[in-house]
Amino acid sequence: MIRCNRCSEPITQKQAFMRNVIYALNKVWHREHFTCIHCNCPVGYDGRAFRKCRSNRDYPICIDCYMEEYHPKCNVCKKALRETCVRAMNKLWHRCCFTCTKCHSPFQNGEFIILNEQPYDIDCYYLTKYEHEFTPITSNQGGVNPAESTGGTADQKNVEPEKCAQKLQEQKSQSSQQFFATIQTSEIQKKPSSMILSPTSGSLASTTGTTNATSQPPTTTSPTSQQQKKPF
Repeated sequence: MIRCNRCSEPITQKQAFMRNVIYALNKVWHREHFTCIHCNCPVGYDGRAFRKCRSNRDYPICIDCYMEEYHPKCNVCKKALRETCVRAMNKLWHRCCFTCTKCHSPFQNGEFIILNEQPYDIDCYYLTKYEHEFTPITSNQGGVNPAESTGGTADQKNVEPEKCAQKLQEQKSQSSQQFFATIQTSEIQKKPSSMILSPTSGSLASTTGTTNATSQPPTTTSPTSQQQKKPF
């Protein structure tokens, strides 16, 4: 006698005639019992797409639970990567999560600079790297200006931001041809049989090419290769 794989109750001819029986995963099921092993949602023709559960291969798992459990996770939000992702700095990200560390804005043309193992856009990179040179001098809270009381000049740091701005502008122009890294877009395949593991990270390999890349910065790395560091 044939029994349902979930409830172990016999399958009757009436149930088969009423099309209340499903044959899947080499097993027979009552239609209402063919559900995801994790969230118990209906799967199959009347429900979500499913895969064979890896931990219990006699039961189905819906595609959403499968991705949450077995797909690689975003480096920022730690949620499963689904259709597409961004591969950069040997990590995987949702495109919406891969933003500048300082201003949290998306990167224009997919170009970014790495500082302390974090991605920055060009402006935030220089503001962060030389932040100590832009620290404003606090006032003496209404007291007499030392320059006025002594007849001398003001503290040299009072004019330092202007000099730093000019210095940074010169550095930008000198290094404008050598500081960018780019991102690489990867396709996340739904079918386990079509997934390809990267030989280095164990995550899904890219199925598309990189965006147009410009030259690399002295302290940055390409998403796919390590570049030699150069001093500014």
